[in-house]
Amino acid sequence: MDTDICSVYGGFIFTTDTLQEEKETQETMLDVLKIGDEIVTIGGIHGKLYTVSETTVKSQIDKNVKMTISKSAVSRVVKYWFIILNLSLIVYFQINFKP
Repeated sequence: MDTDICSVYGGFIFTTDTLQEEKETQETMLDVLKIGDEIVTIGGIHGKLYTVSETTVKSQIDKNVKMTISKSAVSRVVKYWFIILNLSLIVYFQINFKP
């Protein structure tokens, strides 16, 4: 019985720590947003930032489409270097490790 309580408590602590880390990561990402960043909102809208203020960002969605978005609605910043790195690794392994 005591081990069950310890297991549940340990899982709760682990979950709480993980959620706290995710929250801090999200807050840091929102604090360092800058003009030119390509973002994705929690609704799945992609855009490029052209104005960043304390609580909102303005994003260009298409050629003549601009939106003002709450910073808290920004889900992530698109990282193109990560995609390029993955593609280069795939090519490297295909060339060097043929069966």
